[in-house]
Amino acid sequence: MLQPTHRSSRRELASRSNNGIEVRLFWSPDDDALAVTVDEASGESFELVVEPAEALDVFEHPYAYAAFRGCLAHAGLAA
Repeated sequence: MLQPTHRSSRRELASRSNNGIEVRLFWSPDDDALAVTVDEASGESFELVVEPAEALDVFEHPYAYAAFRGCLAHAGLAA
């Protein structure tokens, strides 16, 4: 299982914001890991560690990937 990347050394590769939801794509040079984070204005958030081949698709559709992985229930978010 992929582990969350270290936040201190991460570099933001892309970001987008709409309707109080901020989505970011990060790369960690320490371990060459990629992650997509979602932060909602309500304070809810989640992070998905992704493979390079799926990074942009997860960035564009984070809720679909989170639902598929079962992450939304753990984050207290509804699909």
